[in-house]
Amino acid sequence: MAYLSEYPAGTERPRGIVSQISGSVVDVRFDGGVLPPINTALRVLWSEPRLLTFEVQHHLDRHTVRCVAIQETAGLACGTGVADTGAPLTTGDTLPWCCLVLNGSRKVRPILCELRCRHDNACRMLAAQATR
Repeated sequence: MAYLSEYPAGTERPRGIVSQISGSVVDVRFDGGVLPPINTALRVLWSEPRLLTFEVQHHLDRHTVRCVAIQETAGLACGTGVADTGAPLTTGDTLPWCCLVLNGSRKVRPILCELRCRHDNACRMLAAQATR
């Protein structure tokens, strides 16, 4: 099994397709024989206005990785394209989107952190500030 980190710089990052969705758990198939390493962020290539990011959690076989979705998967369908970012998740994948929703609209949504991110306390603090 080949991993992206074993390839020289300039190698195109692998692209896959969503093969199975079960809530926030998503399987992605890569037919090129190259799997992204564990903890790598994947971006969904779709026409929705919102960002959808996955984190690779497990290599199921030579062609499939199991991921956890960082944002809500509503509207995601099997066959949707996915691109490997070549890097792990960063705060930029989660927290700024929360800030944009809260500060851009100045409205607090019923679910304060739709991302299920690690920054839930920060999201709650931003929500409290937006309502003052």
